[in-house]
Amino acid sequence: MYTEMVDAVDAIAPDSGDAARALDAWADDWRALISARTAFAIDLADDGTARLRVPSVSSGGVRPISDRMNEYATGRGLDQCTTDA
Repeated sequence: MYTEMVDAVDAIAPDSGDAARALDAWADDWRALISARTAFAIDLADDGTARLRVPSVSSGGVRPISDRMNEYATGRGLDQCTTDA
C-alpha cells in the first residue's frame, strides 16, 4: 500500500524545481520509513524482540522523519498521506 503511494507520487512532475525537490525528498523519506518497517518486521519475526527504528531528519538526530513527512503532507492538504492515516 505505501509502496504504491510512493510509486504514484513518483509519477507526478511539479512545474517548479523547488516543488519537484520537495516532493522527491518527501518520497525519499517514505522509502526510508518503508525500509525501516520492513527491517522491523523481519527482525520481529526472528525472535519477537525487535524495535522499530524510525529514521531521523538528520544523521544522529532525534527528530523522526515522520514528523517532517506529516508536516509536508498536512501543509498541502494531503492528510490522507500522513504516516498516521
